[in-house]
Amino acid sequence: MTRTLKSTLVFSAVGLLGPLVRFAAWPPSKFNTSAAGSIGNFLYDFVLLLWPTQPVAAVEVNVGSLRAAAMAITANLLAFAILGALVGIIGGTRARVFVSYMAVCA
Repeated sequence: MTRTLKSTLVFSAVGLLGPLVRFAAWPPSKFNTSAAGSIGNFLYDFVLLLWPTQPVAAVEVNVGSLRAAAMAITANLLAFAILGALVGIIGGTRARVFVSYMAVCA
């Protein structure tokens, strides 16, 4: 049980990285061909990898910005917690944990 709990907590903590990177790099830069645009493009793609539920915030029009951000972050935490719980349940040996982590990363 502790292995599953640890895995769930680690994955949940990683689930907060996407929103933290997005808010640390606020406001989003405009896309252009300069070096700043390249960094903006990289950050945009990086945040989408770490925060796959970010499009949930598109409900902003209906519910408001703060509530939409909270919904997107909660959905991301939930998705990462589920993945962490699955890895914790599947992983009994180091090899299975390693394969599970690689599958999640892929």
